[in-house]
Amino acid sequence: MGHRVERALQVAASPEAAFDFVADFSRAQEWDPGIPSARRLDDGKIGEGSRFELVSRFGSTEQTIVYELTAYHRPNRVTFVGDGKNFHGTDTISFAPADGGGTQVTYVADLGLKGLASLAVPFLRGRLDEMSDAAVAGLKAALDRLA
Repeated sequence: MGHRVERALQVAASPEAAFDFVADFSRAQEWDPGIPSARRLDDGKIGEGSRFELVSRFGSTEQTIVYELTAYHRPNRVTFVGDGKNFHGTDTISFAPADGGGTQVTYVADLGLKGLASLAVPFLRGRLDEMSDAAVAGLKAALDRLA
């Protein structure tokens, strides 16, 4: 059983600048308060197949999640698939020019817990939404600073 989060936000950065910032998922710790550390696991140009290791904090526990960039369509859309001991998720972030300038960003996350933890998803939906809201607010602030 999983949980889907969808958020839309308008930011001051251009679609290209917003895309490039988000596509480098090692920067997630700069905008997501639930990610205390993030690093890239490979070298070279970022694109499909790039991998990132993020430490995710949920309450008092931390879990390492490895994300792979599975779709890279600059400057329109990126998709990351993450897998950890108790977590599997897919994040798709889309970018489009906004009326009046800036970028309309759409963030969709399909979050799932694995094993026995999956039984807790119905009870954790509110907390997952809070964490997503905090991440999206941080992303908006970071992308507005790029403009």
